Amino acid sequence: MRERVLDNIRSECRHHIRNGKAMPQRDPRWSVDIATIMAEELKLFQAEQEAEIQAMYDNFHKTHVSGITFEEWMEKAKKLYKVAGCTVYSIALGPDNEKEFGPFKSEKAAHKKLLQLIYYKQYDHYVRGHDFAYDPEA
Repeated sequence: MRERVLDNIRSECRHHIRNGKAMPQRDPRWSVDIATIMAEELKLFQAEQEAEIQAMYDNFHKTHVSGITFEEWMEKAKKLYKVAGCTVYSIALGPDNEKEFGPFKSEKAAHKKLLQLIYYKQYDHYVRGHDFAYDPEA
């Protein structure tokens, strides 16, 4: 019986972390188990997110960047944009014009927004021929 309840709690924790579904009320004697399972599921979710985020960056680099290595490209991107938790910060318009995007639902969504911003900047510069508003290397 205890194992079935713990399986249900694990399922509820997964849905809460991944989908934002509210946790149902349980008897207080399960609170220690809920906290333990929630911590385990959160670690698993973050590990999955890290792998997916890295794959997003790799795919973006292969699709949109040519002529420089992935490390050089990431170094340039880190000078203009940063992700802190579920929020993206941009200094693409200059160090005095920091812009904040978010907060987003997850860290993966924040990284997705960062890649979108990098794509827009790259498209404007290389395809449309606009100069950068701020170039950290200049």
